[in-house]
Amino acid sequence: MFAQNFFLIGILMQLWQCKSIPFALYVKEVQMTCVLDQLKVSNSTLRLYEMRKVWSKSFDECILMCNLLLPENKCNAIKYSQNLMKCYLLVGHIISKPKETQNESHDVTFVYGCSEGSHYLHEVENYSELVLGGTFVSLQTEILNKTFIIEKRPTVDSINSKIIETVQKEFIADCIATCYVKSWQTGCNAVIYNPKASLCTLLKHGTPTPPITFTHHGMILMFLLHLILPRDVKVNSIVIEATHNISYELRAECCAAVEQAERISKESYVHLYRYLELCKVNIIHNRKIENVTSVQIISNVRSVNRCLHFCRPWLRYLSYCSIIYSRHNYKCELLKRNAQRSNVRSINRRSNLVELLNCRAERQNQRKHNPPPVRYYLQKTGEICVLEFYNATQLSGFNPTETFENVENIKSCIYACRIRYTSYICLAIKYTMKKQCTLLRQEMNHEIYNVESQSLFAEILFCEPGTLEKEKMFALYCFMIGILTLLLQCRGILFSAYLNNFHMTCELDKRKVSTSSLQSYKTHTVLGKSFEECIIICNLLRPEKKCSAIKYLQTITKCYLFAMHINSTTPETPYDTLNLIYINGCKKGSLYLREFGNHSMLAFGGTFISLQMEILNRTFIIERRPTVDSIRSKIILNEQKESISSCFSSCYFISRQIGCNAVIYNPRTNLCTLLKHATPSPPVSFAVHKDRLMFLLHLTLPWDVEVNSILIPAIRNMSYELCAQSRARAKNASNAFQRNNTLDELLEMESTEEENRIATGYVHLYRYMELCKINIVYSRKIENVKKIRTILNIRSVNKCMHYCQPFVRQSTYCAVEYSKDNYKCVLLLSSRTKNAYFVGIDKHLIEVLECHPDRQDERKNNFPPLRFYFAETSEICVLEFHRSSLLSGFLLTETFQNVEHIKSCIWTCRHRHYSYLCIAINYTMNKECNLFIKQWNATMYAVKPGSIFAEILLCEPGTLVDEILDF
Repeated sequence: MFAQNFFLIGILMQLWQCKSIPFALYVKEVQMTCVLDQLKVSNSTLRLYEMRKVWSKSFDECILMCNLLLPENKCNAIKYSQNLMKCYLLVGHIISKPKETQNESHDVTFVYGCSEGSHYLHEVENYSELVLGGTFVSLQTEILNKTFIIEKRPTVDSINSKIIETVQKEFIADCIATCYVKSWQTGCNAVIYNPKASLCTLLKHGTPTPPITFTHHGMILMFLLHLILPRDVKVNSIVIEATHNISYELRAECCAAVEQAERISKESYVHLYRYLELCKVNIIHNRKIENVTSVQIISNVRSVNRCLHFCRPWLRYLSYCSIIYSRHNYKCELLKRNAQRSNVRSINRRSNLVELLNCRAERQNQRKHNPPPVRYYLQKTGEICVLEFYNATQLSGFNPTETFENVENIKSCIYACRIRYTSYICLAIKYTMKKQCTLLRQEMNHEIYNVESQSLFAEILFCEPGTLEKEKMFALYCFMIGILTLLLQCRGILFSAYLNNFHMTCELDKRKVSTSSLQSYKTHTVLGKSFEECIIICNLLRPEKKCSAIKYLQTITKCYLFAMHINSTTPETPYDTLNLIYINGCKKGSLYLREFGNHSMLAFGGTFISLQMEILNRTFIIERRPTVDSIRSKIILNEQKESISSCFSSCYFISRQIGCNAVIYNPRTNLCTLLKHATPSPPVSFAVHKDRLMFLLHLTLPWDVEVNSILIPAIRNMSYELCAQSRARAKNASNAFQRNNTLDELLEMESTEEENRIATGYVHLYRYMELCKINIVYSRKIENVKKIRTILNIRSVNKCMHYCQPFVRQSTYCAVEYSKDNYKCVLLLSSRTKNAYFVGIDKHLIEVLECHPDRQDERKNNFPPLRFYFAETSEICVLEFHRSSLLSGFLLTETFQNVEHIKSCIWTCRHRHYSYLCIAINYTMNKECNLFIKQWNATMYAVKPGSIFAEILLCEPGTLVDEILDF
């Protein structure tokens, strides 16, 4: 069939009188080459074509869809609107009719077939006799969002061309863009550009002659514009019609490599099903992003889609969010814009870099009553697909395409759809009790589709590479949702929460209040506040009786302040209630409930599990009990579940109706028992039982809330206190330090609270030309690490940290222990074994967190850094001397005359380096010493001719011997 499609090409020139441009397009996503032909089709002819519209598709996706429909004669050409991402699938004939004016015609791309691999046209059967005409230039213009395929010719070939006009243009790209813009009116299809004079000549060139030679001819060339396509497409070769009925092939300088990531970025769409939204994303292929800063790193995230879910609240709040996701270690890092600092963040090849651009509601009325999505592991493709099953029987936007009989099970039906999913021929399935499998695609304007009774309708939301283990981990999502509703049964839950930013503990009481009772109370709304800030605001208003309780919406950071008393009336139904948190008071320090005056007699009931669930941004407080405690619980249901997470999710689905609030799970038999547990008895023993456990679900709070203890009401009017396994401690860390702390300041800082502090700073790893973020651990204790290497005779902390960089590059945790006494550098990596690693008081303990390139283009030609020893302070400073005469990020602050030599200039700068008043110098032959500070948004600084510009990279205590050795 593929060869038959190319038979059309043989008669193409005889049937079409206007210009035909066959070309080979490489589609990287499916690693295929498609043979296409761009023709101009008149308005009147286009109306005769059968036409179907598909939205939100790239040019490549549009081509692939048409190619799949080609064997069924349902598509043989496309018309693509790039700005709207609208794809027209056409069925029409190549008509031998003279073309109308250009204003009355459209560019239509005919699809002749696609084959696997990356090929030139002469490697395809019907083009094997093509003559090589040299290589073309593929020019991608960002402002026009176009790709121009351009041929270089000597200017002598323009002798018979018509000169349209001559204009001044700064760059050749501007010259070509001008020709393109004026092509509709003037027929411009070639330019001559003189770079010395910035002179651009626009030409109308006739049918070209076959090229005689393919070498570059001098400095000034003629450029022929042959083909205009959407931006970011990859053309392997193109056929050009020449005079004397001759055609020649122009080829890309390098045939597209199957594994080559040639595009910088690509826009696409993803389902954020938790929000019932369709979101536009930008997938960045070159693994670089500018002017961003990390806001959160979330561990054990098993898919890109789930990682993007964490971005959604930040997008709503800050209007920007992007992610770095690593399948290697399942880490999801959220990034936000940083307007105050210019930087470039690079990621490794194992990670995905995706920007979340915008989101819109997607058929929420149809979907709001659907059950939670279900995962299916497809072993044949090594993927996990997430499907949403519909309760509605009338659905819009779906069109059936194929029906199969005797399909054994629904998973086989899903697999049949998945094979077609990559080409958008199948996006949903309908499976009946008669084993009939219907595949459907999505069409925006299609009529209502009626789902048959006794059948299942499911939409594929997304598919990602994964394993069976990932599928099990994904079940945690259902577990988190389950706990939210289970906790509705609680009447009042007293607990103490430590507010780290304020170094205070607040006694709080979470209660259910009917919505009708709230109408009579005053409510104040505060936007853009954290949960901690919301509590503090209410606590400050308590003495004036202007606030006693809060309701906090974490997703939109909205805080409601209520002035009301505790209403002991139990709501009639769980559907007309709100969870409010009453503030009973706050005290300085980190306290348990029993350390507040009113609860000093509380009995200790053991410890709880504080489970932080990222995708819902919630913290859950869970109590473990031996199964014998469930003897008086009501058994709701016994069912088979593959994991405890699935067991919890089942409890959630029936909690509102039946009141499930506890589970027992047997991992050997996969038996899940759902329970309705009454008021618990005080625990007899607090040890962890080795047999099966019962899990009681007590409390849910916003993410990152640190609960010290919680009061649990028990039978016989008794209560007991569950405590956190370790009391929350103040984390002074980065809050007390500026972003530009340098290593020498941090190492020398003294404080009475030094043993409890972690200082965050930045250091130059100049051998890699990178700036790295570090944590200096003053407690001299670090957990869960192992020693992997000891390096001798290392004369500086900075050089010791250089050995960590290869591990950090691979997204692996690395820390160093360094001793100035014996010059030993010890590398530490994370360990699965729980332990505590202590260092001596004479040693430094530093974590290297992350590194990013630091002006590598400006610095790549610089001299190797030099060391200067200052006897006055017993320090060694390392300086880098810049060769470039234009430098970014430096601002001149002071100038000194008659400075005797460069070392004195460096010493003057060093005095100010502690206070960030000097970071670089410019020393001239006239003994002038200029001092600079670092300012990311400063204008370019022009280094004075005949002068030396040097940047201080680091200064550390050292001796003259250290300077002589490799510092």
